[in-house]
Amino acid sequence: MKHSRHTFARILLQRPGVTVRDVAELLGNSEQMVRKHYAAWIPERQARLTRILQDAFEDRPKPNLIAMPTPR
Repeated sequence: MKHSRHTFARILLQRPGVTVRDVAELLGNSEQMVRKHYAAWIPERQARLTRILQDAFEDRPKPNLIAMPTPR
């Protein structure tokens, strides 16, 4: 039964427009519990974490690449 519950939560969370609150109500749990156990499948969380990483490395100097002639 646990496997099908996790699968159900994952499928719901991956659908556009379905909120953590919706999933919590359908599972009969709190939003906090859904966030704790199914965080990996919450698209808003993933997008926020991706933005944080991109912003952290945005100011990092870019290497100067020089094309080397190919040996003949």
